[in-house]
Amino acid sequence: MKIAVIGSGYWGSKIASTLNTIGHQSQIIDVKNGQTINDIDNCEAAIVATPARDHFTTTMKLLKKGLHCLVEKPIAMKYNEVLTLKVEAQEHKLTLMAGHVLCYSELVRNLKMIYLQENILHIESRRLNWGRIQYDISPIPHLAPHDVAVLDYVFDGAMPESVTSKGYRFNSREYPDYVVSDLDYGDFTVQLQMGWYYPVKTRTITTTTDQGHYIWNDLEGSWKFIANYMSGKYQKTNEDMNTHYIDTKEKTPVANEIEHFIDCVINKKTPITGGEHALRVTHIIDHMERSLKIEEPCTIVY
Repeated sequence: MKIAVIGSGYWGSKIASTLNTIGHQSQIIDVKNGQTINDIDNCEAAIVATPARDHFTTTMKLLKKGLHCLVEKPIAMKYNEVLTLKVEAQEHKLTLMAGHVLCYSELVRNLKMIYLQENILHIESRRLNWGRIQYDISPIPHLAPHDVAVLDYVFDGAMPESVTSKGYRFNSREYPDYVVSDLDYGDFTVQLQMGWYYPVKTRTITTTTDQGHYIWNDLEGSWKFIANYMSGKYQKTNEDMNTHYIDTKEKTPVANEIEHFIDCVINKKTPITGGEHALRVTHIIDHMERSLKIEEPCTIVY
């Protein structure tokens, strides 16, 4: 299958390279150098990897041209925009899929296993970096979709009851550089720490259960379990038994995501991260942004 890649930046180049690796043709549309979707030649589908604020208008144009679309996160900036895209895709019987790549990684399988077997008490995600500042948005729409999408998938579409976001500005910009969002799911809580003003690149998710702590480190490609004193698994006489690494076999979630998209297009399947999933994720992101703006907790009704 030949697929148009809209955008030639860091992520667009990675997508094009992955398409080539898994045996599919790609046509890169270099928007920065003046190319448009009118330059697409003989493609059945498109992957949108332009700046976030362009996603809605670009994807709508592609759907109207009859192309199946995989849109990198966020699929659009607002709930109503995602809904409009979903309706457009349905009317033309086209596949619309959000590029929530972590949903195609070992992370979700391990988290799902933990959720089914143990009592989750708290989840903390730290998605931090130094640089790659987005000047026209807060860190929430740029970074939070990763984790919110994983939560939606692992917990079968469950919505948090409320969300509270607090931003920290380290200069005079309109948008904060660092945001902490607390999501209350009733039986457990989730804290998302995200930003681009942090001295060390950090990509971790720590899941605390009644048995201990599971730490996923994206940069190391590792899972680590640390038992707690009360679980019965803690070996006081043998400290080495308190920590072990969980083997991870998955190395290419981007390839998994693209192959799933192509499979859905060819076999008319509903994507794991399709329209309904994208609507739920965007609804939560909208409330996170609203809480950040009004500086108060927001109750979520869906």
